Amino acid sequence: YRMDAAVLLGADDTATQFGEPMRSVEPDGMRLVWQDLDRVFDIGAMPIVLGRSVQATYCITDARVSRSHARIDWHGSSFELTDLSYNGTYVRFGESGELLSLKRGSCTLHGSGVIGLGGVPGDEQSPTVRFEVLHFADTEPQAFGGPRSRR
Repeated sequence: YRMDAAVLLGADDTATQFGEPMRSVEPDGMRLVWQDLDRVFDIGAMPIVLGRSVQATYCITDARVSRSHARIDWHGSSFELTDLSYNGTYVRFGESGELLSLKRGSCTLHGSGVIGLGGVPGDEQSPTVRFEVLHFADTEPQAFGGPRSRR
């Protein structure tokens, strides 16, 4: 005997949904802020090279920063920061999180925090880049400390 698939599935074969659809936990972009340099990168712009060189994707003109100091890559569903420098790269997540020292190592970036290039974040002599992992579907990217101004 041959049975029709429509008969097996029934007339009402649509899925039932309850509540709001789940948002993607996968990030969409990365915001980097150093002094007045505020840039947002989507995952298609990876990798981002942070360094003193004019060829760096995110150029930081400071003597303690190597020409190619660190790199942010997109791996699967997360951002990975890798230290490429002689002086080291440091990461602090959130406001008062533990300090992570990367000496030719790497870590996964999540949430927000600061990246110290050549010195620990908070050292006034060390260039510190603020970062924020962004989910574009949830919110419009905002500047640190308030709404982003439109130019």
